[in-house]
Amino acid sequence: MICLSLPGPTVAEAIADYQQLKNKIDSVELRLDLFSEKDITSFTAQCTHTVIVTHSLDEAHHDFYGTPQNILKSIPQGSFKCAWTAQSILDSWRVLEAQADTTAQLMCMGQLGEITRILAPKFGGTRIYAAASKEKKTAPGQLTVDELIAYRVPQINRHTKLYGLIGDPVATSLSPEFHNRVFADKGINACYIKMSVRPYELASIIPILRTYFSGVSVTMPHKEAILSYVDTMDSEVKQIGATNTLRIHQGKIHAFNTDGRGACDCFETLNNKTLLLLGTGGAARPIAWEAKQRGAQVFVWGRNCDKARQFATDLNIAFTPNPNISYDFLINATASLEPISETYLLPHTTVMDIHSTPASLPFLEAAHRKGCRTIHGKEMFVKQALKQSQLFLD
Repeated sequence: MICLSLPGPTVAEAIADYQQLKNKIDSVELRLDLFSEKDITSFTAQCTHTVIVTHSLDEAHHDFYGTPQNILKSIPQGSFKCAWTAQSILDSWRVLEAQADTTAQLMCMGQLGEITRILAPKFGGTRIYAAASKEKKTAPGQLTVDELIAYRVPQINRHTKLYGLIGDPVATSLSPEFHNRVFADKGINACYIKMSVRPYELASIIPILRTYFSGVSVTMPHKEAILSYVDTMDSEVKQIGATNTLRIHQGKIHAFNTDGRGACDCFETLNNKTLLLLGTGGAARPIAWEAKQRGAQVFVWGRNCDKARQFATDLNIAFTPNPNISYDFLINATASLEPISETYLLPHTTVMDIHSTPASLPFLEAAHRKGCRTIHGKEMFVKQALKQSQLFLD
């Protein structure tokens, strides 16, 4: 299933990469434009796997400009491998759906095409081309052997349940690593992927979610907009108007939210404490609502005062036109890594930034310099993801 593509550049290096990964792969691909016949003979003498030698450009079709509307009619006769460039995550889904009707291995190139490589076995694909390392990728969007294994590709079949993340951007999300590890630990036949879905693509991705998915994580900018497409929502989601978790059963979408509990569980207690919340987006809403339920006096600040004032009215909390107030806890729930000047950071308070990446956050570094206790967003991520996993698997 996993086919190691070896570009060399020398046969000695190709053999070294093969020896390192041979227990993780099923076959090897060598190309005659990169290796001589003598090199290939030398390699095969030391290889115990099937070796596929690509000897004709006509047999491997690549389109670096886009994906055709009629995929099956666009496969050149005699091709065993076809790759197009995905301009949208929707292109990748069209290719996956076409995979079931051809013996050629279909895939999309580029970051938006990664899911066609991961999910190929579910849709009838029999060979996924992988690189030995990130530095040795032979096509845009190609994943390494270890990345495919982390996505549990060797275990994927037609019965594998699908879970995933939608948002924009999603490249640095920790969710696939977390949820796929949970599935592996519990022995569940499931795979979790990430999908970059732009706002104008949201309506088009909904039928795909209903058809193929059992659960979906929702990140910005869709936490509020996606509620227009769900079938039911729990009482908390109705109150706050945002979701980060969709559970899908028989095509029906049910909305929940674990962000607020995940964030507030990072504090020992919020009762009778003052919380200054920075931000008015879909991530801030559940945090404000949950903190208020736990007895905190919540003040919200945002760059757009009118939006922040309406946010406060919606959630029955206080609005502050500037962050220059006294507080016990401060949470950055904005998209910015440096939302306010560090002059507003008060010593001996607790400051959280909900960003889970990068490992070093400038806002928390500034807070540390001011003598604040800091909480990294990764801690919130783990807490909310555990609750999300329970909803997925109940």
